[in-house]
Amino acid sequence: MSSEYLAFLQASIVQVYRYGGLFTLVTGIVGELFNILIFTTLKTFRRTTCGFYLTFLSISNFGQIITAVLIRTLNYGFRINLIGTTWTCKLRECFVHFFALASFTLICLATIDQFLSLVRPHWNNLYWARWHILLIGFVWLGHNVPFLIYCDIVSNQCRNLNATFYYYVNYVIWPVFLGCLPIFIMIIFSSLAFYHVRKLNGNHRGNLFRQSQDRQLTSMTLVYVLFIVVLSTPCIIFSIYTLDLVNLTAEQSTINRLIYTILSALYYQSYAVRFCFFAVG
Repeated sequence: MSSEYLAFLQASIVQVYRYGGLFTLVTGIVGELFNILIFTTLKTFRRTTCGFYLTFLSISNFGQIITAVLIRTLNYGFRINLIGTTWTCKLRECFVHFFALASFTLICLATIDQFLSLVRPHWNNLYWARWHILLIGFVWLGHNVPFLIYCDIVSNQCRNLNATFYYYVNYVIWPVFLGCLPIFIMIIFSSLAFYHVRKLNGNHRGNLFRQSQDRQLTSMTLVYVLFIVVLSTPCIIFSIYTLDLVNLTAEQSTINRLIYTILSALYYQSYAVRFCFFAVG
């Protein structure tokens, strides 16, 4: 492989990080701030547990955009390294995974809650939703303590230095907690919610305002679930595929890195697309 072709691939990686990251930052920050404003000011959302979960989902997504996308864009797109010290490396890895896990947990709770609110409306209880938020925070912060212990700077890169924890991150957190499990839960419960809201539409009796509110929240949740599945699944699959690849040539390694950079840009865009909710709702 010519050095010119390798240089072209490496330059392409930088451009994806730069412009893909900037696009995600702009759409994500504006979109999530807009969502937080809507969810905290409109009574339609403040009085429902699904709206409560979606509010904290926006906060979690905002945190993920800042800790993951902003730092990646500056580091790989503009050569501005904000994680060049041990503790910035540790804190960044801890909170990137915390916000990712919290976001997936919250959207799963929102889809489950929306389904339950359609079949058991009296289960809509903000008291328990607040406890669920606290539990999510404590569980995932405690779960991520090993990042503070085992991550450090090696050759100017933030690395996981513990072999056991490395395998846990790559073979459990990514494929299970951030992959198959939440996607399965979201698809099942969003499909059930869609089925039941269609039944409500066919039944003209009852509270019309309640039916309209259920349709809106269900539509918003379904759209977000669709975006998550479409945008995040390819990156997760490719990450798992590349785990056991060894003895790659420089060309293969660079091509894989370019593919991962493009797919990860799409993955992080899933944290920034919920401003589309309101066009659907």
